[in-house]
Amino acid sequence: MFADGLSEALVRTLHQLANQIWADALQRVVDQAVPLREQDEGTENPQRFRLGVFSFSAPEAPQDQSSS
Repeated sequence: MFADGLSEALVRTLHQLANQIWADALQRVVDQAVPLREQDEGTENPQRFRLGVFSFSAPEAPQDQSSS
């Protein structure tokens, strides 16, 4: 998702919302993964799984107001 033209307050709100949703999602996956992994122990050709979320915010670059 990309969003421009946001206020600092809205960016803070979106970061908080994303962190809350991420914490809930991570806990749900972990709650399922632990018992499933135990059931799967000793499998041939074991695989690796990673799950993550990334968010970034920064001031927008100033727009050039001159007309060329």
